[in-house]
Amino acid sequence: MQTKKERPLPNPEPIAVGLDVGGTHTDVAAIRGREIIAHVKTVTDPEHLVDSVTDALERIQREINADIDSLNLSTTLSTNALVEGRAAPVGVLVSAGPGIAPEVNRYGDYYHVLDGFIDHRGTEVRPLNTDGLDALLSDWAAEEIQHFAVIGKFSTRNPEHENQMFDAVQPYSNFTTRGHMVSGYLNFPRRIRTAAMNSSVWPHYQTFYSAVTDTLKCLNIQAHVNVLKADGGTLPFPASRDVPVETVHSGPAASVMGALALRPMQQDVICMDMGGTTTDVALFARGAPVLERSGIRMAGYDTLVRAIQSHSVGIGGDSALQIKNGSLQVGPQRQGPCLAAGGPEPALMDALNVLGYAEFGDMQKSKRGIEHLTESLDCSVMEAASSAVHAAADILVDAVTEMLREINSKPVYTLYEMFHPDPIKPTQILLMGGPADAFQKSLIDRFSLPVDVLPWSGVANAVGAALCRVTLNVDLFADTVKGIRSVAQLNVRDSVSSRYNLRQAKKDARRYLLQYAQRMGASPDQARIDVHQAEEFNQVAGASVIGRTLRVKSQIRPGLTGSLKGLS
Repeated sequence: MQTKKERPLPNPEPIAVGLDVGGTHTDVAAIRGREIIAHVKTVTDPEHLVDSVTDALERIQREINADIDSLNLSTTLSTNALVEGRAAPVGVLVSAGPGIAPEVNRYGDYYHVLDGFIDHRGTEVRPLNTDGLDALLSDWAAEEIQHFAVIGKFSTRNPEHENQMFDAVQPYSNFTTRGHMVSGYLNFPRRIRTAAMNSSVWPHYQTFYSAVTDTLKCLNIQAHVNVLKADGGTLPFPASRDVPVETVHSGPAASVMGALALRPMQQDVICMDMGGTTTDVALFARGAPVLERSGIRMAGYDTLVRAIQSHSVGIGGDSALQIKNGSLQVGPQRQGPCLAAGGPEPALMDALNVLGYAEFGDMQKSKRGIEHLTESLDCSVMEAASSAVHAAADILVDAVTEMLREINSKPVYTLYEMFHPDPIKPTQILLMGGPADAFQKSLIDRFSLPVDVLPWSGVANAVGAALCRVTLNVDLFADTVKGIRSVAQLNVRDSVSSRYNLRQAKKDARRYLLQYAQRMGASPDQARIDVHQAEEFNQVAGASVIGRTLRVKSQIRPGLTGSLKGLS
């Protein structure tokens, strides 16, 4: 008997997974289509981050029981290496020319300035002098310097001197960063530090990269893998090996993108992601994340790393409660988990338990811990717990106030803000993170604003990571008098006619950006490409205009790959 013809099953929607490795927890979220289908939260082992990644991925695989199509990772590895002083020493070679002495921008103990000069239009004025360079590199090699950064002052207009320095260090180098490859911006001091930091975190990142690659192979995960960047976009995992500095502060970026995914907004908003150790505070201007205009500041240095502006405050659920000079102090140290979770010392979450704002872990241990503190304080258990929570809220209020003052006192950058430069006046606070529900009431009491806890707040950062899309940018410079055009990120330096104009430059910037994306292993939607800066300056000789210089910046905007169902 003929059976009814079976209809082929529709192809299931792809599964996107976001994984955020925080200082306390590792969060994972899996999204199919527009729905969150699974999430996992595990404890991070700071000494063995890859084990934390492996454990989290194994758990989410069991939850979804299906293939993962895309995986976006965020990691604190590069940030921690810089902040904790564990980054590798770097040999820095600089070529500058006239102007501020390059010694002012010294970075690290192995820093050398070579004579030579390329001007702001990309013309070599004086050849690079490499006399004695080989002897210097031999001396550095004896001190086991294996990572280098080479930076020319106007290398984004002409990278020839950087390329010469790059060739010279190859016999001694495991990895070398060229300044024009980390950013197309001209800021020389920031480019020196950004290039040097990139090389200094490189060996740590390579270890992480290899271990994650092995883990994915072991778990038979054949997904497209990307890494979050500080600006809220992603970078293909293989391409990230050359620019690990782009991955710093990717954790706060994941949180901000999570807020965007879980609460569409149009107004000015404060976003707080409360973890076990810290709270990351970020701002939205008319619904768009506020970005660092020039680049993030790391380990005491200004850089060219584009980043979502955020402040990390030493207040989290595990912030230690201690008596100092007769008064109760909250954080910034974390002595381990709170008492309720088996930790050694009372922490903020224990105070929240005592006040009835939370019901977390062993409530009796929380109470006994706060009681112990009152032996040095002239107050009741409830008063001590209340004092701790108020102190934590005060610290967050002060941090937000200072952040708003700082941002409103100088230009910031979002695409919207460029055309609507009004001061930021938040009308709402969005909370996420493990302690968010427990801390909501305390913030309502201290801020004169509505305070809402985001849905999926415990894994909102992982949700944001899963939905981030690839972002890249290119900088095109052209000089019609000299007949040259350069694109730093692609190492392009070719010729143009004297009739080359701004319309052609913008078209070319888009084309080069697509080439760059293809080279990096990304497949961007052309509709998402912006030309966010296009400038034309006449060159005058005597009383006549003899040509133009053109500067065009094109980017694939940070954003989300999709929206979630049922959110408003």
